[in-house]
Amino acid sequence: MFTVPTTMLAPSVDTYSTEALQFNGTSQYMTLSAADLQFDWDSTFTISAWVKPNAGSGGVLYSTRFTYTKGISIAYSDSGATQYIQILTDTGGDVWTFSTPVVMASGVYSHLCISYNGNHNQDGFRFDVNATNYTPTTSGIGDWGTTADLVVGRGYFDITMFPIHFPGIVDELNFFDAVLTPAQVSGIYNGGKPADVHGHANLIHEYRMGEGDTIPTILDHTGSANGITTGSPIIVTDVP
Repeated sequence: MFTVPTTMLAPSVDTYSTEALQFNGTSQYMTLSAADLQFDWDSTFTISAWVKPNAGSGGVLYSTRFTYTKGISIAYSDSGATQYIQILTDTGGDVWTFSTPVVMASGVYSHLCISYNGNHNQDGFRFDVNATNYTPTTSGIGDWGTTADLVVGRGYFDITMFPIHFPGIVDELNFFDAVLTPAQVSGIYNGGKPADVHGHANLIHEYRMGEGDTIPTILDHTGSANGITTGSPIIVTDVP
């Protein structure tokens, strides 16, 4: 397994993040090509992002699942008393879900880091919110396939066959081809201000979510997998 040296975690200043991408929760999302991503059953990956859900809301953050076929969806749910990060994996015949209660209040920014070590098991996932680890509850995972695009801000989460959009803001979305260590996650969290990850080992895709972007294109500052937005999400200056 590759790791990201903690010495490469660059300190941040308050002005590192100046813009973010806001989704309306009804028609806006961003698509990343499956050909450029490692987000499948056999891969090792970490997804890191700053997320600000609208107050009292929930929705699908990332998904490769758009019909009742193979795919994976990662969603945020706010029941009022408890917030959850939930993962659904669909094998094309069986659907498995598991979740973890987290301290991730809506209406404010949180740093969400989700890792998977490629072991084909639920315990291969790791959840960190604001550099605090949370253990998933319940059981079940299935081979979710490898062929679908990854969509940010929209996806299917259950068998009702309608898309669930995410209402809120996403900033500094980054993909690594390794499971980051707790120290590395803490370095990116940087005490509540996004750290500059550009140039980190194992960073494969880097989306600033606003800086240097012109809708509909969201630039990949490390790889070559530019995101394409649908529905004209808004670039805003509300940042962590």
